[in-house]
Amino acid sequence: MSTYTHPHDLVEKQRPMSPSYRKFRYATLYAHIIIGALLVIAPVILLFVDLSILTWFFLGAIPFGGVLAYRSYHQLLQETWVENHLSQTQMHNNQIRYSQWNPHTKMNEENQFDWSQIQTVYYGKHMIDRLNAYVHKAPSGLQTMPVIHLVYQQNMRDRVHSVPFYEEQDAEAWIERLAPTGKLKFTTIHTVGYVPEAELLKRLRMDRDQEAFSHTDQLSHQHDMYLERVEERMEADEYDELTEEEEEELLALMRAEDEQERQNSSTRNVGLGWLVFVLQWCVAYFMGRAAEAGSIEPDQWLMPSIIILIGCVLFYILVKRLLWKHMLFYAGGTFLNFLGTSILLGGSDETTVIEQMHLSLSGSAILCAVLVWIPYILIYPLRAGRDGRRQDESISLSHS
Repeated sequence: MSTYTHPHDLVEKQRPMSPSYRKFRYATLYAHIIIGALLVIAPVILLFVDLSILTWFFLGAIPFGGVLAYRSYHQLLQETWVENHLSQTQMHNNQIRYSQWNPHTKMNEENQFDWSQIQTVYYGKHMIDRLNAYVHKAPSGLQTMPVIHLVYQQNMRDRVHSVPFYEEQDAEAWIERLAPTGKLKFTTIHTVGYVPEAELLKRLRMDRDQEAFSHTDQLSHQHDMYLERVEERMEADEYDELTEEEEEELLALMRAEDEQERQNSSTRNVGLGWLVFVLQWCVAYFMGRAAEAGSIEPDQWLMPSIIILIGCVLFYILVKRLLWKHMLFYAGGTFLNFLGTSILLGGSDETTVIEQMHLSLSGSAILCAVLVWIPYILIYPLRAGRDGRRQDESISLSHS
């Protein structure tokens, strides 16, 4: 897109990270990748060098290292892409031009429109993470900064373009230039990151607290007073009743949220998986009797560990919807289950063969707690498609 060189042009560009912060950020991400890789590689090497109980526990670090390395690598790629694809918006006379990169599709849109096409100029707030990476001596963390949403009509349809700012005075300069349109409005809508155009347009139009204003030299103070009026109206409950359409949308949203909460509940999604814990009592009973008869050694961990991992596979297959929380659920439930069997079925004498067998089961449950991720990563891809379709069907029913 061609750029204007007129001295009166207003140009707001997406800023790259400062060189010093970029070095710190990239060094941190590279360090996380290396640490994650070591957590994956080191236990595997130890497995061939020294197969011991300690090595067995180190195997539990593999999934954490893998997640750390993967997420850090993905974050590094994403931030590098953003640094090389910066959006910008220019105002020249009575025309707006912009080059907007979509971080999800990795596509760039170049467009322009005249002031006569503008329907509403919304002034609101958006959240910027790590503002100190872009503004010298700015506070760290998530900060609230100004944003202008330009709603305009083009090719017989309504569109919206957002211009986020890093500093208050830059936003004030834009509002001062746009004031002659007579279409300024405050909005309570807060945005975080990239928001799809259709979604943002809908949210802006449904904002019941939007309010027209005339520009003065104290824009920030005007906006603060506007937010105070909104808060007073909320406290006084001066709103009219919801329209039938708004009520239906609110109820549909509440049903969808309830369904999502139910879908994400590990206990509600166990289903037939509870049978595995019942089978564990049977296993504990028969292994105790087998040890008493001399058929198997009571003081061992290999056979109980194999049985526990087989039960883990069966549990992941039987649950209604497989969640990562089920790894913790199975590990904790198995330990408590075998601990209960050792107390109720084995008696109090730790020297008996049955009690030794039950203690081996409890100890093996602790050892296997660090390995429950292995069956998970094998079974999850097989169940992901079916679970996803089931969730979509449930949410669709909640809307009907």
